[in-house]
Amino acid sequence: MPFSCGSNQFRDDEVIILDQLPEGKWVKNIFPKVKGRLRLAHEENDQLSIATEIIKYDENLAVVRAITTTMKGSFPGIGMASVERDHSIAEKIGCNRVVWFSRV
Repeated sequence: MPFSCGSNQFRDDEVIILDQLPEGKWVKNIFPKVKGRLRLAHEENDQLSIATEIIKYDENLAVVRAITTTMKGSFPGIGMASVERDHSIAEKIGCNRVVWFSRV
């Protein structure tokens, strides 16, 4: 069953469902994966490019700037990942954010 986020549909394999415990009560939160956002961005744009630049990278922290350019314009974003907080890399986070904002 596809998940809806706004007027767009994510496929089952394009979302992750996390059980979280905010304020002492378990809730399920649905988060789109990068591949779903990229698929939708490609479907909605004849031209799409993403440029990334590493701002900082060391053994504990990665900061990456990404710019997505579509027919609607250019959309910058910055992603950060730390060893303590994240299990993914900052480039993925930065790309995820700018692809999402470029679809607005």
